[in-house]
Amino acid sequence: TFTTMPAQNITLHAKWTINQYTISFNSNGGTVISPITQDYGTAVIEPAEPIKAGYAFGGWYSDAGLTSAYTFTTMPANNITIYAKWTVDAYTLEFIDWDGTILQTADYNYGVDLSGVTAPTDPTRTGYTFTGWDSSIPATMPANDITITATYTINSYTLEFVDWDGTVLQTADYNYGTDLSSVTAPSDPSRTGYTFTGWDISVPVTMPANDVTITATYTINQYTISFNSNGGTSVTAITQDYNTAVSQPTNPTRIGYTFDGWYSDVGLTAAYTFTTIPANNITLYAKWNALTYTLEFVDWDGTVLQTALYAFGTDLSSVTAPSDPSRIGYTFTDWDISVPATMPANDITITATYTINSYTLEFVDWDGTVLQTADYNYGTDLSGVIPPSDPSRIGYTFTGWDALVPTTMPVSDITITALYSINQYTISFVSNGGTSVTAITQDFGTVVVVPTAPTRTGYTFDGWYSDIALTTLYTFTTMPAQNTTLYAAWTVTLYTITFDSNGGTAVSSITSQEGTAISAPPNPTKTGFYFGGWYTDNNTFLNEFAFTTTPPLDITLYARWLTSEEAVQEIIIEIQEKIAAGEFDNLDVANKRTESMEAAITTQVLILEQLYPGAIIELINGTRSGSTYTFTFLITVDAATATIIDVVATFV
Repeated sequence: TFTTMPAQNITLHAKWTINQYTISFNSNGGTVISPITQDYGTAVIEPAEPIKAGYAFGGWYSDAGLTSAYTFTTMPANNITIYAKWTVDAYTLEFIDWDGTILQTADYNYGVDLSGVTAPTDPTRTGYTFTGWDSSIPATMPANDITITATYTINSYTLEFVDWDGTVLQTADYNYGTDLSSVTAPSDPSRTGYTFTGWDISVPVTMPANDVTITATYTINQYTISFNSNGGTSVTAITQDYNTAVSQPTNPTRIGYTFDGWYSDVGLTAAYTFTTIPANNITLYAKWNALTYTLEFVDWDGTVLQTALYAFGTDLSSVTAPSDPSRIGYTFTDWDISVPATMPANDITITATYTINSYTLEFVDWDGTVLQTADYNYGTDLSGVIPPSDPSRIGYTFTGWDALVPTTMPVSDITITALYSINQYTISFVSNGGTSVTAITQDFGTVVVVPTAPTRTGYTFDGWYSDIALTTLYTFTTMPAQNTTLYAAWTVTLYTITFDSNGGTAVSSITSQEGTAISAPPNPTKTGFYFGGWYTDNNTFLNEFAFTTTPPLDITLYARWLTSEEAVQEIIIEIQEKIAAGEFDNLDVANKRTESMEAAITTQVLILEQLYPGAIIELINGTRSGSTYTFTFLITVDAATATIIDVVATFV
């Protein structure tokens, strides 16, 4: 115990008591873990892992943000709280069919909102109807896999037996797959005119996934209609399928009688109508009426000339023919048959006979030439007669025939003559670069006048030719029998420009066709003189030659030479004319600065210098005032100079 200082040195020793600290656990929603309280520095054992539905435990962390994993070693020198980390688990949600076939599957994290999940398209199952799913989709994903299974109700189908006309003979409904081995068919049905042969298909072993209709089948019966001709010619019996259409057979015949139909009874009281084969064998009986017959004489066209009725077998030896008839275009020859000795069992028609007369039909040309000829009997149909091919006549067009072919051959010969119209033809002219020449159109064979010859710059006309190659010269006489094109022939004319340099260097002449583009030759030179151009007149030098195209004549050009003083004065005069013509008015510039104005004027000066080779044209003493620029032209040729002052250029 500390009181007062003792009378000797002493050493005191500190005594320590160890502290205890606590590790607390925040399970972050998992099961509760009891805190661990131990002495400082003692070994700490990690507790059992907490549990949290739908999550996997991811360890303990020393911070709430779960960034620093905690390692269990010994108790630290302070109380601490550590935090559980969790990783969410994923589970499977699948839809399967009745047989376990997976229809749709997907994995979802625990707790995920499943409101957007839709079931797959309704599945199908043979013989069943889909009714839904065995469970609903939960609102969120639970902590386990989910299997949702398709459910079905079994279908019922109809098995029926029907007759040929669809009449239901027996019907019953069965579930799909039901054993049908005990099902028996109804009693055999019947059908008029047919024999029952069975059913079109057998009863299946089990009920299929569809209605089944089993139809009665039949074979059609055949029946016979027999004919009793009652003394007439025999008629073959008719045997056909029941209810098929029956055509009445060819009537039987009986000498001296007329057939009066078929009857279904021997007493001939019930007339029979042929429609279709009945459903039994029958016999029909012929009915007959006794006849009288006609003996008549007729002309070729059926006109009755004489007629009388006679009973079958009457003696006809006293019957005489009428007077011989006549017929246009024919000659009477006799009667086609003789009168029989007795009246037969039929009408007799005795017809007048003739031989037909023949006439000529011919086509002739304009000059009487026979083109086609043929003989035709009177009345012959001439619609098939084709005129000969259209004839031709030089310089004319066939227009047809002077008469039409008659419908039938008349009682006279016929001559049909070809008709023509005279043709016009055209002589066309291809001037081959010369002036155009109007085409000549005239009647064939008329006299043709030679047209005025065309002209062509640089060429001499050399006549008309009938071919493009210009090998056959054409002679104008009369209009030919066809359209003709004639082609102009030309001979090229060349002209020469000769240059007289008047003491200057020589210049080569220019020889070319009239109208050919030409340019001035290089200027000649002459010591001490300035070249002043080419002139068509010597000495006077009033007509300067412009080099454009070759003129239509040979010419000589003369060089004009100027002294330097004359050259300067002439240039001044020409520049003054250009100034007066406005070549320095309203020059286009980007802006109205002095340098822009000077550049525009300089461009004009360079153009002038190109016009006067050997001359120097300068711009001096220029001043700007607003939109104008006043300056002086200085023109120098050798030692001679001159000026044009106060030249005013304007700008826009």
